[in-house]
Amino acid sequence: MKYGYARVSTTDQKLANQIELLKLAGAEKIVSRSQTIGTKRSFNDSFEKN
Repeated sequence: MKYGYARVSTTDQKLANQIELLKLAGAEKIVSRSQTIGTKRSFNDSFEKN
């Protein structure tokens, strides 16, 4: 099984774009993380189910 990791930390980056590219690369399980601008430890973790 291939795993993928997508992370964005600015509003210019698009999580959906990274997830799509990971899927095209064959990732079966994708972990994504986005950080709210201006906070040090405010992360939202999610696992995309395929």
